[in-house]
Amino acid sequence: MKFILLIIFSFASFYSSAQRLYRGERGISITAGLQDNFYFKQQDNAGFFANVSYSIITKKKNRWVFGVNGSIKYYEYFGQFAPVSQFVGDAAFYTPFIKNYRKNWIISVGVGANAGYEVINAGSKDLFKNGAAIAAKNRFVYGGFVGLENELYISNNVVWILNFKERLLYGSDIVNTHWNFGTGFKFSLKN
Repeated sequence: MKFILLIIFSFASFYSSAQRLYRGERGISITAGLQDNFYFKQQDNAGFFANVSYSIITKKKNRWVFGVNGSIKYYEYFGQFAPVSQFVGDAAFYTPFIKNYRKNWIISVGVGANAGYEVINAGSKDLFKNGAAIAAKNRFVYGGFVGLENELYISNNVVWILNFKERLLYGSDIVNTHWNFGTGFKFSLKN
């Protein structure tokens, strides 16, 4: 595995030399990852997310990002799991924090706002085995986030992304803060 990553990083460092961070550059990114815990299976207080976003570079080399995010997180109650799903729209502003000379490795920091809807237990009013009911309700949620994004250009039009976001969502009956850690790819669009 280390050898494969070494080859990818070497390829990106030496062979990808497209113009980067130029005004008007646009891209579509697809990411997925873990939410609030590092578990890959259904477990208490663990979840997953997926994100699709569109980005555009400004004249000062910053980036506006607009996307949609869907997530599911599980809460255990006496051996049963109650899923909490969130469907959120994002608008964010990222600025490069660290980049190398060829701009094929870029770390950006950003802030953003989001709003959407939270669904408790897939909208079901079913009771747990012991007769307990879920008191939380489906609600609109809104808030903001801070993010850190690592981009590595694999080729002129394909970028490998690692990202981290800490979200603060008001209006939820469950938990207001969530962190997302994920990976994915961004595909540059021709102007």
